[in-house]
Amino acid sequence: MISPLKSLEQDYLQGNYQFFINKLLEMKDSIPRDVFHLNLGTGQAKLEMYGPARYNFEMAKAYGLNNEILRNNLSHVKEKIGQQIGGIDSDLFNQLFYFYREISFPSVLLFCLALSLLVLIFFWRRMIRNYSLLLIMLLCAYLPLAFKSVVDSQYQMGIALEELTLHEGPSGIFKDMGKLPSGYKILLKNADEGWGLIVYPAYKMGWVNLRNIGIIDI
Repeated sequence: MISPLKSLEQDYLQGNYQFFINKLLEMKDSIPRDVFHLNLGTGQAKLEMYGPARYNFEMAKAYGLNNEILRNNLSHVKEKIGQQIGGIDSDLFNQLFYFYREISFPSVLLFCLALSLLVLIFFWRRMIRNYSLLLIMLLCAYLPLAFKSVVDSQYQMGIALEELTLHEGPSGIFKDMGKLPSGYKILLKNADEGWGLIVYPAYKMGWVNLRNIGIIDI
């Protein structure tokens, strides 16, 4: 058990998971965010609340936590949820949007800096001789960062906290198109006024009520 939570260790070890969760929520403001979400997700996973558990593990990851406990817990929950993702989705554009929304901004920035450094090395070694071409290549090196900014502004990543109903439009009046299982990780577009359009995975495309979706945002 992580040191700030020593007072709750006995409850956890005795299997009093709901009490552990309740006390953890009371202590929320005094615990680092990554530690809070990791332990909350762990308690929820013990109670087989896999949707909320995955959300909290993903939030811990978003806050920068990357240890073996988190990786193993997240892997376990994903196996329980059984979401198929990747190859089954034929929409390459939405796969690209999903990838860009998933990857962190610092990672994209680091990639762009590496590209620009490579361009400057080429220029220094006179493999690029034209200043106009140098400028164009430097601008192109930062296109992934610009694309990342656009994707982040228009799309949101979320987790279904419980089984949700898919609709043809942004209201319960529209036709029921099926169900979205609890714990699914989804890419949302037009998430506003209580409804969002799932664009990835494409085989679960439809409008959902945002009330029971945990948005991964920090």
